[in-house]
Amino acid sequence: WEFKGWRVNYALCAATAAEDAKPPVVLVHGFGGAVGHFRSNIAALAAAGHDVYAVDLLGLGRSEKPKVQYEIELWAEQLAAFAEDVVGERCVVVGNSLGSLSSLCAVADRPELFAGWVGFNCAGGLNNKAILSDSDATDVDWRLALAGPIFSLLDYVLKIRPVASYLFDKVRTPEAVSNALQAVYVNPSRADDELVQIICK
Repeated sequence: WEFKGWRVNYALCAATAAEDAKPPVVLVHGFGGAVGHFRSNIAALAAAGHDVYAVDLLGLGRSEKPKVQYEIELWAEQLAAFAEDVVGERCVVVGNSLGSLSSLCAVADRPELFAGWVGFNCAGGLNNKAILSDSDATDVDWRLALAGPIFSLLDYVLKIRPVASYLFDKVRTPEAVSNALQAVYVNPSRADDELVQIICK
């Protein structure tokens, strides 16, 4: 499927249960993730009677990685267009981390396309710089205010392509990814070699 001329990867598993029709489900991964994150969930949801879609957000997974400003609004627009163009009927969107916030914004912007929303490992505030620059904010957390110069320095450093590439290459090794997954997964056995390879691709 194409969104604004960019190739978007997705998977579809048709419902395998012969029960009454249930709403389609769209699964949306988190940062660094891909369709493969849901490798165990897709078949289970299809067996429960749902057509199941899993979509890679632009810039992640096997979707195209255009040189654009990646932000929640872009991904929300992508998800709403996906629901309208590909799913074609009201669906339940399920988002993990970055996918939770992106899908929530899609539901808020285009509620007529969705029958429900489920978020887990929700990414509530991906951009604390926005809070710092909000002229209406009267009660900014002192820790965020203190971190402002650090955010600015990181922004500056990460815009230097050789530095950003070097840092990215250091954290995307299979060993580094495996260690990070083991630290955050409640059930570390789910952070297996297959998942590490999905993320490292």
